[in-house]
Amino acid sequence: MNKPSVFNGPEVTTPKDLLHYGDWEHRHVHNVYGLYHTVGTFEGLLKRSGNKLRPFVLTRAYFAGSQRYTAVWTGNNAAEWSHLAYSIPMCLSEALGGISLCGADVGGFFKNPDEELLQRWYQTGAWLSFYRAHAHIDTKRREPYLYNSDVQNRIRNALRQRYVHLPVWYTLFHEHEETGEPVIRPLVYHYPSDFNVFDIDNQLLVGLSIMVRPVTESRASSVSVYFPGGPNEIWYDVEDFKPFRGTGSINIPVSMDKVPVYYRGGSIIPRKDRPRRASTLTHDDPFTLYVALDDNKSAKGTLYIDDNESYDYKNNLYIYIKFTYKDGVLSSSLIDDARFSSAWIERVVIINPPSEKQKYYTSINARVLAMLITTCSGLHFGWTSPYVPVLLSDDSYIPMTNEQSSWVAVIYLIAGPCGATLTGITLDVFGRKPLLISSSLFFLVSWLLLAFARSLPELLIARFIAGFSDGLIFGATPIYLAEIVEKQIRGFVCSFITIVYLIGVLLVNIMGAYLSLQNSSLVSATLPIIFLLIFVWMPESPNYLLMKGDYEKAKECLSKLRPIDEVEKELQDIADSIKEDASIKFIHLFTSKVHRKSLLVVFGMRGGQQLSGIVAFIFYAQTVFNEASDVITPLMSVIILYSVQIVFSIVSSIFVDRVGRRPLLIVSISVVAIALLAEATFFYLRDVNHLDVDRLGWLPIGGLFVFMASFSIGMQIIPLFIVGEIFPTNIRAYGAAFSDIYYFLFAFIASKFFQVTKDTYGLYVPFFTFSACSIVGLIVIVKFVPETKNKTLHEIQLELKNAK
Repeated sequence: MNKPSVFNGPEVTTPKDLLHYGDWEHRHVHNVYGLYHTVGTFEGLLKRSGNKLRPFVLTRAYFAGSQRYTAVWTGNNAAEWSHLAYSIPMCLSEALGGISLCGADVGGFFKNPDEELLQRWYQTGAWLSFYRAHAHIDTKRREPYLYNSDVQNRIRNALRQRYVHLPVWYTLFHEHEETGEPVIRPLVYHYPSDFNVFDIDNQLLVGLSIMVRPVTESRASSVSVYFPGGPNEIWYDVEDFKPFRGTGSINIPVSMDKVPVYYRGGSIIPRKDRPRRASTLTHDDPFTLYVALDDNKSAKGTLYIDDNESYDYKNNLYIYIKFTYKDGVLSSSLIDDARFSSAWIERVVIINPPSEKQKYYTSINARVLAMLITTCSGLHFGWTSPYVPVLLSDDSYIPMTNEQSSWVAVIYLIAGPCGATLTGITLDVFGRKPLLISSSLFFLVSWLLLAFARSLPELLIARFIAGFSDGLIFGATPIYLAEIVEKQIRGFVCSFITIVYLIGVLLVNIMGAYLSLQNSSLVSATLPIIFLLIFVWMPESPNYLLMKGDYEKAKECLSKLRPIDEVEKELQDIADSIKEDASIKFIHLFTSKVHRKSLLVVFGMRGGQQLSGIVAFIFYAQTVFNEASDVITPLMSVIILYSVQIVFSIVSSIFVDRVGRRPLLIVSISVVAIALLAEATFFYLRDVNHLDVDRLGWLPIGGLFVFMASFSIGMQIIPLFIVGEIFPTNIRAYGAAFSDIYYFLFAFIASKFFQVTKDTYGLYVPFFTFSACSIVGLIVIVKFVPETKNKTLHEIQLELKNAK
């Protein structure tokens, strides 16, 4: 122990009457006594080797300057979790005081550690400068080989981590001798401007290249790890090289096999990866360089090599080398002129940060997959057009009347508000991503039920589930996309919700010409399966995560979607918006003038959208074309019609972020009203006045095409995604739910109104009515709908609040 200890005496050291030279009591020289004891030991060992070999001395008593002669340990600790935890700040404090070769008795000196504590201590001790197991003679034996194979393997892995990183430790100790820089360091040593690290004493840095957060808590399933350095600093997990940005605390899952250890991006870490029974056997082994790249695809590091035992390094028999990786080239240069060793490099491992291209692909995949599930909605929505006529035919395997077939069509719309209501209730509770995944499961069930239905009730149940899924989809998808997409292309991307929906409608009409109801349903069932398999890997909405207070997870998700230099600013904008909206509750949709206006705007657009008759035309497209003309087949007319819709919707998506939302809406609904009026006039002249309109045979088909084209450039796509833009975060889900409920309600009314008035009076009545409703919708749009082009969600809210 290198100090006089009298455990049962009043002084706990030498008695007062035992005086040193010059009549000094021991209490006055107790600390320096430990220092000089180690000096004498050191010099004796050095003399014994003829001044050739470096002595190794270990002491518990030391003083300033002891680092020149000895390693130290923290004293007689106990096998307790608190003592394990204390060992880290104790050795960090010693290192800052100049004594870097410090460690604690692994397993605890007193008492008997359980298996978990013993394993965690080996894992922790491997990252302190001095590493040894030590125990009181009266404790139970605890050699690793006395434990089961799982414990042995974990301790072996901890020892292996120590052995493979010995080149790092050795290099750091050389630099410590030259510069005095500590070998292990608290986070504040390198990040003094980050106030958050000032009181972190359960993490440590090994040099600057390795960060460790030992697990010092019993039965821990996760630990909080603070990643310093800001968003441009990357930390790679040493096991799987998963990158983490230096953006604060993240809860990291751990197991008995897992200790959070990270390489800093921009570092080159020399290792010896060949397993050996002792460190002396690794002396001639080759090195492996782990090149952990930063965002500039560069890294640097050093390596010091000598004979590990003599003072020949003082005669320049060593190598001190600098490695640099830049522009895809690894180079090395000697730091000085010393020469030694035939060491060689066996392998180089390049650890890359996620590229902007990878982030781009993640972002694109999230968008495409979110829109893919709306294709299922389009397939279901357009399903009635090709398959209701089949069900009404004489050879239908499920006989039904016209009235019953209309319920097969509209029950989809009745179920929609149920799904939309659930969206409003759960979207901010469980998140956007789980709701989208749930909707795909419902879609899968609905397609399978449709494929194997053999009765009217079974068909109705399948259609109800499909409509319920639709309510979920159109509540969650616009919000999810609005929250993950950049403001500059938000309109463009969100407009594709409608485009892929229309593609679904077109596909089901084409399938209806060639596939049976059962086969088309089975083909359609593949879409939700594909979605499920891939979308689970996509990120959650950062807005939702921030709303739940999980800043680090939000940052991690947004880092997968944006360039790194944009993440912090956008997160701050989102956080500011959420903070401002924190007091907004559900009731404010109706009591606040701003939010009530937003709700009325949505109602006006969605009402105008459905009361134009669009749903009725989709449900009964082939029937309408049958009555309108016999020039081309109904199927061909439908295919051409939806192709026109898709083309003009794509045109709209291109211009929506350039021209703006309002101009497209105004042009769209104005032409829709004129086209509907022309249709109504044609059928009125033919069916009521019984005029010969053969020369105008082109008008109903042409009018419908004009209707679809004009509807597609504005009214088709904008009302849907603008819902995700004009409501604040806290009530966005409720706004979307009411929008969808309103949509399904008016779609149901418009569809039933179309079917009843067509059968009772003729096509001119629904067309005149829809034209009048479109004119009302035009007035609402001109007077109330705001422009949201190129504005962040936060900016939109500020503008709405400031509007008079």
